[in-house]
Amino acid sequence: MVRLVSGLLTAILVLLKLILAIIVIASLYTMVSVFIGTMSSVDESAFYQKFNPDGSIDLIFKINARNDGFLDSRMDVTVKLLSNGVIIAEGSDSTIISPKSSRELQAVLSITQSQAMELMNTQPSLEISFKVRTFNDLIGMGLTTEVKEL
Repeated sequence: MVRLVSGLLTAILVLLKLILAIIVIASLYTMVSVFIGTMSSVDESAFYQKFNPDGSIDLIFKINARNDGFLDSRMDVTVKLLSNGVIIAEGSDSTIISPKSSRELQAVLSITQSQAMELMNTQPSLEISFKVRTFNDLIGMGLTTEVKEL
């Protein structure tokens, strides 16, 4: 009887390890496919400006996030405008992307007219962060890059 219970527990543990391995592989594949699908859509046209009547400027970062994976994933994008290491403006967006579909993300950075004038005398930079989470937000990874010369 002890051997039967021991054998049954061993089989259950092997099955659980196999299920866990499948979940991790599917999650990693999904995250990598979201990163690759999204990064392939990022170029200079992802940034554009909107001039408002009050003199402020909206810097808009728009990308198309694509999920070619097996699981739902949550994509977060954050864009920061920096001047000498100080955050001048920040915008972010987040969305859940179903498998085999795509969604648009748009981060808007609003800059007042006085901030825009101050930036003319400095070397501003952009910090762009992408985060992808899947499997009910239990598994995720992120990428942050800084663009020094604008």
